Amino acid sequence: MKYKKLCKYTNLPITPSPHHPITPSPHHSITPSPHHPITPSIFGRKH
Repeated sequence: MKYKKLCKYTNLPITPSPHHPITPSPHHSITPSPHHPITPSIFGRKH
């Protein structure tokens, strides 16, 4: 593609990187999943 697709919310270039701030993956920085690094759940710091 000639142009990179932009993120819907941030207007930043979308990448397939697990470090992408809003990527829909288990490594999503704010995703409500068991892999969330700071999720307030049994999977988080309270376990």
